[in-house]
Amino acid sequence: MAQFTISAQILSQHGNKLYLFPMNSQTLNKISYVVPRGDESPQEIQRMVDPKRAKEIGEYIQDVNNLLPNSVVVNLTEEVKITPMGDGNLRHSLFLRIAVSSLMC
Repeated sequence: MAQFTISAQILSQHGNKLYLFPMNSQTLNKISYVVPRGDESPQEIQRMVDPKRAKEIGEYIQDVNNLLPNSVVVNLTEEVKITPMGDGNLRHSLFLRIAVSSLMC
């Protein structure tokens, strides 16, 4: 199975480890899925995509002067391997090794 590696920083909040890393939307789309909230799954938190609003946002971010900073929260599965980076001086840095199944390519 193919895999890729990204570097991440470890953050801590209320005793929980959080991993901060950059990822472009195309890669995230290939390796993840979203369960939208609906009648069959009211406990889910993701809203359904509004195509009109998505188009407006896409047009907005085409301008080089516009910025849309935000965070995407993802749940890492057991398939993601976490490896410390470098020596003890980089104890807050690590690598995430993410497997990519052929179904996600």
